[in-house]
Amino acid sequence: MPPKSKQSRVAAGQRPMAKKPTRAHWKTIALAASFMGLAAFASPVSQANLSPVYGSIPAAAFHRTGVSITVLLGLMVGNTSMKKYFRRDLRQFIPVLAYYVPLIQWLLFPYSAKLGPEYGPLVMELITYYPILFMACVATSFVLEDLNLSSPGIAPTLSYTGFFLAESLSSSALPLILGKNDFFTRSGLQLLIASFYAALSKAPYLLAVIPAMLHTMYANPHYYSNAGFKVLNRTLNANNFTILERMDSLTGYISVLESHENEYRVLRCDHSLLGGDWLVNESREKQGQTGRESIYSVFTMLESVRLVEGISTKPDAEKNALFVGLGIGTSPTAFIKHGINTTIVELDPAVHYFAMKYFDLPGNHTVAIEDAVVFVGTESIDHPKTYDYIVHDVFTGGAEPTSLFTLEFLQGLDGLLKDDGVVAINYAGDLTMPPPKIILDTIHTVFPTCRIFRDSPESEDEPNNTFINMVVFCTKSIDKPLTFRKPTRADWMGSLSRREFIPPAETLEIHMADIHGEVKWKTQEILKRGEEAKIEKYHKEAAIRHWKIMRTVLPDAIWENWRLRGYKSGCLTPMDFTPGTLVKLGVRFNSVNIDPPGSAVGGLDQVATEPVVTIPSAMLVGPNGQMVPDQRFMVFMIDIDVIQRNVATTVLHWFQPDLIMEQSAAQVPAPASSPAPPAGPPASPAGSPAPPAGSPVVPPIVPQGAGSEAPPTSTIGALQPPPGMPSLEPLLKAKEAAASLGLPPSVRLIIAPKESPKEKSITDQTLPANSPDGQASYFGPGPPPGPPHRYVQVLFAQPKNFSIPTCYQDILTNPNDPNKSKMMRLGFDIMGFLKAAKVNPRPLAGNYFRATNPVPGSLTQNAARTRLVDAMCAAETGMGMAMGAPPGRLMRFSA
Repeated sequence: MPPKSKQSRVAAGQRPMAKKPTRAHWKTIALAASFMGLAAFASPVSQANLSPVYGSIPAAAFHRTGVSITVLLGLMVGNTSMKKYFRRDLRQFIPVLAYYVPLIQWLLFPYSAKLGPEYGPLVMELITYYPILFMACVATSFVLEDLNLSSPGIAPTLSYTGFFLAESLSSSALPLILGKNDFFTRSGLQLLIASFYAALSKAPYLLAVIPAMLHTMYANPHYYSNAGFKVLNRTLNANNFTILERMDSLTGYISVLESHENEYRVLRCDHSLLGGDWLVNESREKQGQTGRESIYSVFTMLESVRLVEGISTKPDAEKNALFVGLGIGTSPTAFIKHGINTTIVELDPAVHYFAMKYFDLPGNHTVAIEDAVVFVGTESIDHPKTYDYIVHDVFTGGAEPTSLFTLEFLQGLDGLLKDDGVVAINYAGDLTMPPPKIILDTIHTVFPTCRIFRDSPESEDEPNNTFINMVVFCTKSIDKPLTFRKPTRADWMGSLSRREFIPPAETLEIHMADIHGEVKWKTQEILKRGEEAKIEKYHKEAAIRHWKIMRTVLPDAIWENWRLRGYKSGCLTPMDFTPGTLVKLGVRFNSVNIDPPGSAVGGLDQVATEPVVTIPSAMLVGPNGQMVPDQRFMVFMIDIDVIQRNVATTVLHWFQPDLIMEQSAAQVPAPASSPAPPAGPPASPAGSPAPPAGSPVVPPIVPQGAGSEAPPTSTIGALQPPPGMPSLEPLLKAKEAAASLGLPPSVRLIIAPKESPKEKSITDQTLPANSPDGQASYFGPGPPPGPPHRYVQVLFAQPKNFSIPTCYQDILTNPNDPNKSKMMRLGFDIMGFLKAAKVNPRPLAGNYFRATNPVPGSLTQNAARTRLVDAMCAAETGMGMAMGAPPGRLMRFSA
């Protein structure tokens, strides 16, 4: 019997055989997925560009609803008869609008105060993102028509599901890449999305986007460019403000602002302030201000937890404190200065970085850069009853992070608190709404004895202002009332605000009956994990109210004008290493030149001996255009990727002071009795701990056989320096002066010949830099099997009469026990060393390379904490740290 034809099979009710997908089919599917995928990625990018001006919660208020409606409408139009009213080449208009989005936002941001936080974000996205999303959905429907799918519902269903899946993945991934380089900035990603659409659409109208692109790159303060930076500065200077530094991080747009008119400094996160300080000026000195004072009294009031009576009377140096949330570090700084062993849990590494750099958070503390829920859950089981004090301070953006106020989280804090310990919780909310009542009831469920204080007296001018900051002090005691001891001058540390708010005045105390919500919601509600929605549904209203308050704190123009760049973009040291620099240090190991910075070396044997170091000759020229006499330098090399027992730390591989330019070596007279400088030590085997005993202690920087080679060039990056770093303009002028003096572009550094030893008092406990023990000899990298380690080289100007601080002498090479210094170099704190030695902490130049252990496999550990060794330099640094405190100086980069 002959086989049935296709027509006969269909007539018999059988389904036709499916066609095998062709290359054209896969190309069509890929094109449709790209359109929807780019539209999905543009969703969180749109929100990221709105959050600095409106805050993340108001920006998202209508976003989910708007996206759902737009996708449904676009897919419906593209799959019904209504599509006949749209051009099939609609996709060619997507990149045109996408390129104009930054310009449209720039035009509309100045109207944010008039539009308000409720409808401002909606208006913005109705003009920018929603039209792009609608056109992408319609264009996708047109593209999928080429597949001739058997069911008309397959294409829209797959498009709808795929879009929201891609949007969810994009929202999770965006915080991980945002700010990592100049392309992955908020406005940079907008141009990147537009460019991909242009490539997919083959649009013939791209000439029309040239004005928008030129404006974004040269006149838009939100874009990372030198021209945009100048526009931003003009706007901020007109309002008497300066941005010291800013970056994108996990919790949003983080920046440090300083007011010239009122002389204060604040830390901004999106449309909120995490804290700030009044700076010291002449008029404030006359009023008795001797140091920076917190602009928010609530952060000072939290320190009253130390004054609660009934806690252990043991010395502060034997007590432990836990801070959940950091801000600018007002309270943690005080605890550290009192000598209390302090641990800080902070989600955002940028907040910790700025607190240390701009708000003087001391380094001798332990930090956990992780989610507090995870930290508390783990530590309460592994190390219960550890802390004498716990300070819970996590409020930001007009809404509390509800997961940190649940019954389970507070029970975790209770488990970490000693039986006679005290907890202080900072909470902000509207007393007329349910959340404060729910939160306070939850706190009382865990901690039976509590007292509540507001941060300022009730205003007679604003009786309806019920949004307040409050501090809740609690103990575990059931029958003993919570009281404060009388403060001493030591508690105030010379601070005017501490004198006023430590302890809080009785007139600031509020009672549960004062919480008006208690009248309206009489039933006691407890916030449990998984029930956060009962609080979060009020976040929108609270965030809008907070937004309006913030607009009275700083001018509108400050909130509306922001500019993003990559995290330490342009630095020639790793992004997560402080201090950074824009000037490249020439580094060459024998024949291996470290260029560009971050290069991977071929083998550990190539970096087993100390390198040749060169600098731009411009560094040798002073402001007068002449050579600076007797200028000396010091260089460090540090492994910043060390993990010991699941704690991230560092290892100092090399410290060499007393470097001078090679050409001037002959001008430094050496004593007749002094021997010639010894040759370099023999190459240490790869990964060896230290040079062998008996090797020369002061080796020259130039290794054997390298003297005849031309030094590597050392360039000055033609980049706009990140805020907080010195401008490159003086160095560029010095470069011209160096050329006029006949100096080569770069010069090699060598060790200055030793001087005659001087008589020293037996009480002098510091070593001259060029003494026999005045260096930490080089030992080569030896990373464990696994991912590469980064080895950073940084050069600093050496001050006159420089000497090694007593507290850091254990890092110096001991010819009798060379391995000892290696052990003491673990956890080296470069910022602590520079401060103790009174060296300018801004490096002149830097570089780094990556090295990998060739052994297969991996011994890498996971590290959630970062710690450096405390060198006990209280006397040198003026930190006032109590003697006997355990090691714990913090690393200046995140784990």
